[in-house]
Amino acid sequence: MKGRLTALRIKLRQFYQRLWRSLQLAQLSQHAEAKHCNTEDASASDSVARKTSAAIAPEPNSDSSEALEAIRTPLLSDPSPSDPSPADPSPAHLDTAALEQEIIRERPFSLAEAIGREGSGLIKGTSPIPPLAQAKATVERFIDEHINDTAGALKITLQTWVNANARLSQHLRSPLSALHQSLTELQQNPALFYEFARQVNRCWGQISGETPHFQKPGEPPHPDTEYSHEKIKQAILDCATALSDQTEHL
Repeated sequence: MKGRLTALRIKLRQFYQRLWRSLQLAQLSQHAEAKHCNTEDASASDSVARKTSAAIAPEPNSDSSEALEAIRTPLLSDPSPSDPSPADPSPAHLDTAALEQEIIRERPFSLAEAIGREGSGLIKGTSPIPPLAQAKATVERFIDEHINDTAGALKITLQTWVNANARLSQHLRSPLSALHQSLTELQQNPALFYEFARQVNRCWGQISGETPHFQKPGEPPHPDTEYSHEKIKQAILDCATALSDQTEHL
């Protein structure tokens, strides 16, 4: 009876972990899509504001038009190459960036507009999920599919081990390369492997609520231990083999 309860508790914990990761990815996607939509709204508002500003510009009366014409005539009839003509102060010739800044300053602040400005760098058609989150999801999915781990502690520890490593951010386009390097280190570095095995057993204790049994290097495992060194080594080897097979077929 106690064994069935432990197995049920482990399965529930794995289910909630997968659900939590799915919710996080969904929230990231919704947030990025909202930023993208608000960017388009902010751009449309800027266009309307510029048209409105040009439409309400005051027209000069007849007297001022005649005076301006009298001043402009000699300048236009005898242009001088060495002296550039003065800049036209009309709104149509103002610098576009300066005009946009002035319109933005006059516009009341809103949260939607602030989000739209912040998301103006998003490229239309790209994924709204951050690259690092995509890389982590790829690694977690591969580990979940290619490691036979009923208790779940080995999968969780390996996923955390790879995702916490700085090399994953260096392989955003090929996250499985980061997984391959981590597996190689665990196979070739005994000190890293023993630390990894200790974390696996500690994770199992947290999941099951039971006292973990830590195996020391060169000693036989405890009779009640869930994860011996040999079992962990075999799981790492199986995962590395599956990864090599998939790489060869790409």
